[in-house]
Amino acid sequence: MPPTPTVISAQPLENTVRGYLERNDLIGLKPFLATQWAPDIADVLERLPGAQRDLAFTQLDPPLAAGVLAEVGTENKRDLLRLLSRGQLTKLLSHLPMDDVTRLIVDAPERSEEVLADLKPAVAQEVRNNLQYPKESAGRLMTEKFVTVTPQMTAQEALVHLREVHRDAETFSDIYAVDDDDHLEGVTILRDLIIARPEQRLREFMVKDVVSVAPTDDQEVAARLIAHYNFLALPVTRDGRILVVIKK
Repeated sequence: MPPTPTVISAQPLENTVRGYLERNDLIGLKPFLATQWAPDIADVLERLPGAQRDLAFTQLDPPLAAGVLAEVGTENKRDLLRLLSRGQLTKLLSHLPMDDVTRLIVDAPERSEEVLADLKPAVAQEVRNNLQYPKESAGRLMTEKFVTVTPQMTAQEALVHLREVHRDAETFSDIYAVDDDDHLEGVTILRDLIIARPEQRLREFMVKDVVSVAPTDDQEVAARLIAHYNFLALPVTRDGRILVVIKK
């Protein structure tokens, strides 16, 4: 398991990675990197010379490589993508949520056609829908895989609904209560749903004044709201209807 991340671990991690690379000890580097967090590895790769960065990246298994690719900056992302064959890129895409795939296409448009061609048709269409929004808008960051329930459900009914209907959701942190026309009526967190009495209805404990953004709002607006309220996700609405959510 990766260690607990700390703000002081970046420099020692960089020194260790550089040591492996300078000794050309790839046999040792690969399992070592497998124990680290993707954001920490991305931070180190950003500071390595190009050749060392590329060599370290190629030692990552697909799930970890996907996480690192999602974290590095635009220029490094483009450079690392050049290392990947179409087959390798397809494997990485299977480990990325839809909003990260959208960011990848925005950062590396030269590979957009093959990326979209290798996605499942439904996911590819979601990404195309996101790309129709202005470049810096919240719509570019949206994912349609979120959890909805109805205010009339009991806590027990809602939990059963989550297990049976929303297995592929990308975020379970917030659970949105909607009416039959997808108008957003409230939100609750998973913890409150679990500790509620089984017979208690969501409308009794959900938050009714829900903070949201429009798909055309600037990404900075969404980012500030997420940071200010310490949200893990933020709903995107149009005319009161929830369209998608933005993840932190």
